[in-house]
Amino acid sequence: GKTAFRRSDWPEAIEQLGRFLAMSPTDDEALDASFFLGNALFQSRKYDDAIKPLTRFVEGDKKARTRDFALIMLMQSHDMLGNKDKAIE
Repeated sequence: GKTAFRRSDWPEAIEQLGRFLAMSPTDDEALDASFFLGNALFQSRKYDDAIKPLTRFVEGDKKARTRDFALIMLMQSHDMLGNKDKAIE
Protein backbone atom coordinates (compact mmCIF):
# COMPACT_ATOMS: atom_id res chain seq x y z
CA GLY A 1 0.00 0.00 0.00
CA LYS A 2 2.70 2.48 0.96
CA THR A 3 4.74 1.67 -2.15
CA ALA A 4 1.76 2.43 -4.38
CA PHE A 5 1.12 5.57 -2.31
CA ARG A 6 4.70 6.79 -2.84
CA ARG A 7 4.22 6.27 -6.62
CA SER A 8 1.00 8.32 -6.40
CA ASP A 9 -0.90 5.26 -7.67
CA TRP A 10 -4.01 6.19 -5.71
CA PRO A 11 -6.32 3.38 -6.93
CA GLU A 12 -3.73 0.71 -6.10
CA ALA A 13 -2.90 2.32 -2.74
CA ILE A 14 -6.60 2.48 -1.84
CA GLU A 15 -7.13 -1.17 -2.75
CA GLN A 16 -4.06 -2.47 -0.91
CA LEU A 17 -4.54 -0.35 2.21
CA GLY A 18 -8.22 -1.28 2.37
CA ARG A 19 -7.31 -4.98 2.20
CA PHE A 20 -4.63 -4.48 4.86
CA LEU A 21 -7.09 -2.80 7.24
CA ALA A 22 -9.58 -5.65 6.70
CA MET A 23 -6.96 -8.06 8.09
CA SER A 24 -7.25 -6.52 11.59
CA PRO A 25 -3.70 -5.19 12.00
CA THR A 26 -2.37 -3.91 15.33
CA ASP A 27 -3.68 -0.54 16.49
CA ASP A 28 -0.47 1.28 15.50
CA GLU A 29 -0.43 -0.35 12.06
CA ALA A 30 -4.12 0.44 11.57
CA LEU A 31 -3.59 4.11 12.45
CA ASP A 32 -0.65 4.36 10.07
CA ALA A 33 -2.61 2.68 7.27
CA SER A 34 -5.62 4.92 8.01
CA PHE A 35 -3.51 8.02 7.41
CA PHE A 36 -2.24 6.73 4.06
CA LEU A 37 -5.68 5.45 3.01
CA GLY A 38 -7.38 8.72 3.92
CA ASN A 39 -4.70 10.68 2.09
CA ALA A 40 -4.98 8.50 -1.04
CA LEU A 41 -8.78 8.86 -1.02
CA PHE A 42 -8.43 12.61 -0.57
CA GLN A 43 -5.97 12.82 -3.48
CA SER A 44 -8.50 10.85 -5.56
CA ARG A 45 -11.16 13.42 -4.64
CA LYS A 46 -13.17 10.73 -2.86
CA TYR A 47 -13.83 13.11 0.00
CA ASP A 48 -16.76 11.22 1.51
CA ASP A 49 -14.71 8.01 1.69
CA ALA A 50 -11.66 9.86 3.09
CA ILE A 51 -13.48 11.11 6.18
CA LYS A 52 -13.64 7.80 8.07
CA PRO A 53 -9.94 6.83 7.88
CA LEU A 54 -8.78 10.42 8.46
CA THR A 55 -11.04 10.72 11.50
CA ARG A 56 -9.75 7.39 12.83
CA PHE A 57 -6.18 8.66 12.45
CA VAL A 58 -6.61 12.11 14.04
CA GLU A 59 -8.62 10.70 16.96
CA GLY A 60 -6.32 7.74 17.49
CA ASP A 61 -2.91 9.41 17.35
CA LYS A 62 -2.88 12.84 18.96
CA LYS A 63 0.93 13.08 18.85
CA ALA A 64 1.68 12.11 15.24
CA ARG A 65 3.64 14.68 13.28
CA THR A 66 1.29 14.15 10.34
CA ARG A 67 -1.80 14.83 12.47
CA ASP A 68 -2.06 18.50 11.45
CA PHE A 69 -1.90 17.56 7.78
CA ALA A 70 -4.58 14.91 8.33
CA LEU A 71 -6.77 17.49 10.11
CA ILE A 72 -6.44 19.84 7.13
CA MET A 73 -7.45 17.07 4.70
CA LEU A 74 -10.35 16.15 6.99
CA MET A 75 -11.56 19.77 7.15
CA GLN A 76 -11.24 20.17 3.39
CA SER A 77 -13.11 16.91 2.80
CA HIS A 78 -16.03 18.14 4.91
CA ASP A 79 -15.86 21.50 3.14
CA MET A 80 -15.92 19.91 -0.33
CA LEU A 81 -19.03 17.96 0.68
CA GLY A 82 -20.77 21.13 1.87
CA ASN A 83 -20.46 20.27 5.56
CA LYS A 84 -19.19 23.70 6.59
CA ASP A 85 -20.20 23.16 10.24
CA LYS A 86 -18.17 19.94 10.51
CA ALA A 87 -15.22 21.52 8.71
CA ILE A 88 -15.01 24.12 11.48
CA GLU A 89 -15.18 21.58 14.34
